[in-house]
Amino acid sequence: MFVVVMFAVITVTVRYFVPPKPPATPPAALHLRPVLKAGPPPCDGTDLPDTENTACYGLDEGMTVGQAVQAKAGALADTDQWVIQVTLNPADAAAFGELTGRLARESSPRNQLAIVIDGKVVSAPVVEEPIPGGEVQISGDFTRETATAYARRLNGES
Repeated sequence: MFVVVMFAVITVTVRYFVPPKPPATPPAALHLRPVLKAGPPPCDGTDLPDTENTACYGLDEGMTVGQAVQAKAGALADTDQWVIQVTLNPADAAAFGELTGRLARESSPRNQLAIVIDGKVVSAPVVEEPIPGGEVQISGDFTRETATAYARRLNGES
């Protein structure tokens, strides 16, 4: 009987001292927008700058991924280039495949897809062919730290 009472006290004590989890950070929205025009700064009106403020992009509507299934940073094999791998949910994957298929038929700069996070263009690659399947690899001038930070933002981690 003594052992059972002691166990109950320990359980209550341990639960009492567990700190509460901080409130969850909402994930950053991932905007995938066709490029209408690209040029040097300063940006005009609704044009968006890149992360280094070295280019300005006039963008079409495109699509918004509200929450990625998963986002993670990683280095490409045999290189120092860091990328962000994003897995889309099935509905977003279908829309992304359609969007990239449409862009692949366009000429420059309308064949570029601006990847926008937190109001900045983090990359604007040329789309050469449709990208089905919902696996998006975002490359750019990322360091390990910046790729990890963007992946964490897309996952809703602070």
